[in-house]
Amino acid sequence: MQHRLNCLPVQEETRRSELAAGVTHPNWWPPSIRPATNAEANDNEFDVILNYLARHFGPEAAQPVNVNKATAVEMECVLELTRSESKAIVQYRQQNGRFKTADDLSRIPGLDFNKIAAKKSLVLF
Repeated sequence: MQHRLNCLPVQEETRRSELAAGVTHPNWWPPSIRPATNAEANDNEFDVILNYLARHFGPEAAQPVNVNKATAVEMECVLELTRSESKAIVQYRQQNGRFKTADDLSRIPGLDFNKIAAKKSLVLF
């Protein structure tokens, strides 16, 4: 079977969440390797491409996020929070000012702090 590899832009959060869920399709490429034109690949070539992308651009390759500057969507993707949890962080930050330590995040109502603790290497202040 031939796969057409499109260059259609897809939101970063969509790529990450679908990759984490094991959903793969040819309509996404990281911007750094997005081809200038469409390409075609057979099943074996397509598998090689997807494995490469998953290994180098999957959730394991997440960049740290500054919780004092990040949007709700950025925190949702990188820290694997629910939409309501990431919005709670932004709302708390707007009402109470900058976070200084991870303990500050533990005070946020509606946030499962265990998720933050598990991803502490990805949290910047």
